[in-house]
Amino acid sequence: MYEVIRLADYKKIGYITKQFQFYNVMKNEYGVENQNHKKWKPDEVFFNLETNTVFIVEKKWQQGAGSVDEKIFGFVNKRRLYQLNFNVLNKEPKPTVEFLALFNADWWLHGNNGKNMASYQDYFDNLRIDGIKIFFDEYDYWWFGLK
Repeated sequence: MYEVIRLADYKKIGYITKQFQFYNVMKNEYGVENQNHKKWKPDEVFFNLETNTVFIVEKKWQQGAGSVDEKIFGFVNKRRLYQLNFNVLNKEPKPTVEFLALFNADWWLHGNNGKNMASYQDYFDNLRIDGIKIFFDEYDYWWFGLK
């Protein structure tokens, strides 16, 4: 786990975690235990304390077609399950969970001799409709509320 400190005033503005560390910050910072039957292991999480937002990052690097085609549609439900953890708080405003899908462009856009972009466009469109932010190869820190 890493603390994120603003250099201008040395104020702690959040945490970056990976996998099960997510649950440690949830408990220590928010006083919340996992509300779900399973403990998902998010690839990366940024807790922005200033905006009261929890950014979940799921990374899907592919070299060929397979079960990941079906797994990415689970992102919407995973976001809901992560949000349930914070909905038990007795204070408002409750943290909002945002979800980011990070894909490798060489497969998702350029794979299969360039045909994958068209093949996955409906997937991407549906994820966006459900509020999932999509990036390829790397994400921009502005999305986390950072510069």
